[in-house]
Amino acid sequence: MRQQGFHRRKAQKAKTMKQHVDRNAQFEKLAQLKQDYLDKGKPVLSIDTKKKEQLGNYFRDGVTDSAEPATVNDHDFPSNGHGKLIPHGIYDLKNNCSNRVRCCD
Repeated sequence: MRQQGFHRRKAQKAKTMKQHVDRNAQFEKLAQLKQDYLDKGKPVLSIDTKKKEQLGNYFRDGVTDSAEPATVNDHDFPSNGHGKLIPHGIYDLKNNCSNRVRCCD
């Protein structure tokens, strides 16, 4: 196949798409709704989710401090796991606090 010009190639993000003429309208509408709710004293929450992670003895990027080396499974088959975790963050715009900080009036 190489003799005929075929090679392994990775897709490259090079094509650009036109922006919609009303692209900004959705953000303006959300900003107006957010302000209307805040003016009425209603809660406005910003919720952000991260990439799903499998629970189990799997390899993770990063390091930890430990007395013994950490050993993990050599493959990350879902059948060997204990479900999935979806990390998330919640931010309360009205009280200016996140789910890491206890919010109370």
